[in-house]
Amino acid sequence: MPSGAPASEHPESRRGWLHAVQESILEMGLPSRRANLRWGVRSGYAVLLAFTLLALVGERTEMVPQRGGFYVLLAMKLATNTAAWWSLRADRQVMVWQTANTLVDILVLVGGVHMTGGALSPLFATYVLLIAIVAMLTNQVVTLTVAFWLFVAHSAALVLGWAGVLETFPPPMMEAYHLDGAQVGLAIGFAAFVLGVTAAFTTGLVVQRQRREQKLAERTAQLIEANEQRSLFMANVTHELRTPIHGICGVTDLLDAEIYGPIEDTQREAHLAIRESAKTLLRLVDDLLTLARSEAGSLPIRPEPVDAADVADSVAAAVRWMIGTKELELELEVPSIAMTIDRGRLVQVLVNLLSNAVKFTPDGGTVRLSARAEDDQVVFAISDSGIGIPEEERARVFDAFRQVEGGDERTFGGVGLGLAIVQSVVDALGGTVRFESALGEGTTFRVALPRHAAPAPEDDASGGGDEVSEVRAVSR
Repeated sequence: MPSGAPASEHPESRRGWLHAVQESILEMGLPSRRANLRWGVRSGYAVLLAFTLLALVGERTEMVPQRGGFYVLLAMKLATNTAAWWSLRADRQVMVWQTANTLVDILVLVGGVHMTGGALSPLFATYVLLIAIVAMLTNQVVTLTVAFWLFVAHSAALVLGWAGVLETFPPPMMEAYHLDGAQVGLAIGFAAFVLGVTAAFTTGLVVQRQRREQKLAERTAQLIEANEQRSLFMANVTHELRTPIHGICGVTDLLDAEIYGPIEDTQREAHLAIRESAKTLLRLVDDLLTLARSEAGSLPIRPEPVDAADVADSVAAAVRWMIGTKELELELEVPSIAMTIDRGRLVQVLVNLLSNAVKFTPDGGTVRLSARAEDDQVVFAISDSGIGIPEEERARVFDAFRQVEGGDERTFGGVGLGLAIVQSVVDALGGTVRFESALGEGTTFRVALPRHAAPAPEDDASGGGDEVSEVRAVSR
């Protein structure tokens, strides 16, 4: 029946409001909110200090009469604020003490306003300050709840003071001024307006900020997922591309071995061109696979005992064919240093850096590879006397698909993966890479790697670990 509808809806509405308040308070106890709670505790100490100074100065200047009750309230605030700080440090009963601290905030402010003139108190503006702070640190429901109880407490203090239940303490300059019933009602209405408008605007801003943060978080999650899917797709595709390329190289080798019959010299030259093109494509696919697996966090590392001098010799042999007809001097100064590291990844790093040095060093220049042991690390240095890296490009030198623009960009080939691969592999090996460069004088890259690298977890999503080619022609 209609007359019973309000009675049935009221309890449900009240339970819904209480549930919303409870959920909002529990939200503040989440680990992601702890920074806000800590900031609130620190601001509580600042407000406590300010109120203590105001009370002392007001008492000395006779603007505020001495009232021991106010200092009792300040002591309560000190106790609850300290308890709230302890709960955050110990991670125990956080929301219990945070709630108690907020209630004492309301009590202190209402007591301070009542003891300094009530409706005429110059401290009334501190209500607005509390609502603004709560809005910045919490959420809409908590802010509205605090504003509501602040209004209720302030109104109750005004009514009880007017009724003579509580003693009123107007400032000395207004001791002869007393409010009548209408004026008390007007003061309550004024408080409702000020606190209501403040709460409405601040919570509105909070809601807008939270909506923007939620949209940003959703968009960030979508971008992260899309990037992970892209990396996984790249890893799978590039891994599968290696099989037909190996098939091309294998069939070319069989043809050169005359398994299918004798071949002429011109045919052998054509086979060589096919093989070299296939190897170039394989190196590019390997680089893309390495980059994709690195972004996906699944770059496999397989440490094994190696000798730095042996690795340097194989790297130099792989790089010499890249020199071609260039008149460059390749110097090696790598002593025998025992290491436990992924040989293929180490070769990948050194070949990428040496190929860059060869590519960007003109005829008559020098490319040098050296190494030295430093405590539990081995530092490899690759230096050249080439074009150098412009100052404006150095911050982006390790970005993928980017080449140094030294005024001669189209002169040098490659897709700009070399140094991005170096950075990814060195990170996976637990090392560091840095460089020094002077425009027109050359560049030196220094790679510091641990002598005993730990294995990285392997990801079989792409069908197994990828093999690293010994030779890679890429661009800085």
